[in-house]
Amino acid sequence: MQIDGFYDTIAAIATAEGPAGVAVVRLSGPTAWQVAAQVVQTRGAALTDRPAGHFFYARFQAPATGEHLDEGLVLLFRGPASFTGEDVVELQGHGSPVLVRAVLRAVLAAGARLAGPGEFTRRAFLHGKIDLTQAEAVMDLVQAQSERAARAAQAQLCGQLGAQVAEFYRESTALCAEVAAQLDFEAEELPAWVAHAAAQRVAQLQTDISQLLRTSREGQLLRAGALVVMGGCPNAGKSSLLNLLLGSRRAIVSHEAGTTRDTLEEGIVLAGIPVRLVDTAGVREPTSPIEREGVTRAHQALQQADLILYLLDAARPLAAQHPHLMRQAFGPTPPPILLVWNKCDLAAPPPATRNWRAACRWRCALTPRGTRCGSPRRPVPAWPNCRPRWWLAWGWTRRPRPAPPSPSATARNWRRPPRRWRRWGAC
Repeated sequence: MQIDGFYDTIAAIATAEGPAGVAVVRLSGPTAWQVAAQVVQTRGAALTDRPAGHFFYARFQAPATGEHLDEGLVLLFRGPASFTGEDVVELQGHGSPVLVRAVLRAVLAAGARLAGPGEFTRRAFLHGKIDLTQAEAVMDLVQAQSERAARAAQAQLCGQLGAQVAEFYRESTALCAEVAAQLDFEAEELPAWVAHAAAQRVAQLQTDISQLLRTSREGQLLRAGALVVMGGCPNAGKSSLLNLLLGSRRAIVSHEAGTTRDTLEEGIVLAGIPVRLVDTAGVREPTSPIEREGVTRAHQALQQADLILYLLDAARPLAAQHPHLMRQAFGPTPPPILLVWNKCDLAAPPPATRNWRAACRWRCALTPRGTRCGSPRRPVPAWPNCRPRWWLAWGWTRRPRPAPPSPSATARNWRRPPRRWRRWGAC
């Protein structure tokens, strides 16, 4: 198969844009050494006469005029012992964007072609240096937004996913060969356990593949991040909650309803997973074309979310918070929704939250952990492994004082339990 430009010598800046201490210009292709020899001014042996795996200090110059551009290190690699499997030269100079672009222009003037996006990794794949899963992991590793995402991409780059897929392929091939061999015999000529054993192996293979596919959702979240959209009626505290989670005053907060007119997106990392927090306009009957556009954008964001934080104002009745409009905004197949009763320092929770099936979280956006009924010294306990209880919506409560045991020989040894034991925390 003929691939356009496969035998060209390509070059590109291999480091990130912007000022830095060091910048790298990489060349790869059959004439990479010859092209680099026109740019590199060496002392002693010529560049093409030096051994592979060698690095040295040199000056970089324009091939036509000999103008001095920069100076730095030159690294030489011979294929197939290189990343791409071809001859590779790396020019390491100062990290000024002006200087590194000048060196790249000199390399292109010497006969190289500007590399396309991901072309170095593509050549590594075509030369058999990496498989397709590792090629995908290169981009995931470069764009990782958290340590957890970087570890997952590094594991894939080391070949863990490719090894699992290869094992599934070998098992499938072996099963196909056994089934094809059994077709050459009559049904009564083979023992019954032969077909049963093959069926068990097929079922086990299907289970293993299903388990691997279930991890794709986690990989997608690590790569792209989870889209968490905050919705609710106007003045429910969405912007205050966004500022609290970000730790900065990113959104404008006002007592006047309808302050937020457009979607506001910011990124944070929670538990190693990148999260994109989106603040939206309050959902209500619009009174102006600008507010109507804001509500429309809020609907679009809510329908695209991976998780919806639906904020309810504890100081206002539920009927005044437009629940029918929010149901319309969620769409026919809404994502997971987490109800958050906000402004708990202004009012007690409504009777509807006393049912643990409401699955609510009782929080105040003005404090880091939330409060109960305006008491800032009593933070809401967070026990994620507890079974749901209606008192999770209330927050902090006390266990009734235990009655002393009946008079006996052990009664004189009985002591009142410490206060920290008298909290609802046991599951």
